[in-house]
Amino acid sequence: MEVLIAMLVIAVGLLGYLSLQLASINSNQEGMARSQANLIAQDLASAIRANRAYVNSSDTASLGNLYLAGDYTSCDAAPVDCSAGCTPEEQAQYDVYQACQSIQGFDTTSKESDLITEGYIDVSCDDRDTGDADVCSPGSTLSIFAYWQASQTREDTGQKGLIRNARCDALAKDASFDCIVLDVMP
Repeated sequence: MEVLIAMLVIAVGLLGYLSLQLASINSNQEGMARSQANLIAQDLASAIRANRAYVNSSDTASLGNLYLAGDYTSCDAAPVDCSAGCTPEEQAQYDVYQACQSIQGFDTTSKESDLITEGYIDVSCDDRDTGDADVCSPGSTLSIFAYWQASQTREDTGQKGLIRNARCDALAKDASFDCIVLDVMP
């Protein structure tokens, strides 16, 4: 009888340990996604700052700012390689392509290689001069949103829901995505 009681106590303790281990795995995955998203957003922010002449030019009002209108989810066709130099607009196309490649882990054929699960980037502009025709006037702040599919919440470990940045809700696909926001003033 004592052996059965001892086995029951050990089993309950091991179940608690297993629950703790599962919560730890979830936290590690979420931390990894947040770190990867942060690195991708910082790379894009550096590229935007380096191409300041394009971002602040008056031509982007008529042509559209590629950083704002860029497709960060479809990066099959590589634009001009700007390692040897190119125009500011070509540089912006290349930067969008590089950010897309960073999310997809440089393998667009397999979702398993994505650095952030179902990740995507959205860039918005807080236009400082709303009275002109520019979509994003020179000197405005660009906000880079790097999204990923958040880990599932585990109510059995006391996790009640995602703790999210409220700014992420405006552009998120749905409530299961988490994001980081990086503001850039080129």
